[in-house]
Amino acid sequence: MQQTRGGQIQQESQVAVDSVISKVRKFIDAYGEENGYDFIYGKNDSGNVLYGKSELDITDQVLEALNKEYSSGSTTEVKPETSADTTATK
Repeated sequence: MQQTRGGQIQQESQVAVDSVISKVRKFIDAYGEENGYDFIYGKNDSGNVLYGKSELDITDQVLEALNKEYSSGSTTEVKPETSADTTATK
């Protein structure tokens, strides 16, 4: 019973954390748009982009180049991850 309740508490905790993360991401998107930012970077070791203008998103071009580069040796096409954000300026 203790293990069952512990699992339930862990699931409830994860739902709460996911909710907070979603709210923060939405806030950052709105803040970036409203204040005219091109990018908002995270202050952590991985240097994540928290916000980027959609017209600066080069994910499709990078994936196309990767697929072209590696298509001769592999039959698996590279697909974008839903959480990945590849943005850059020209």
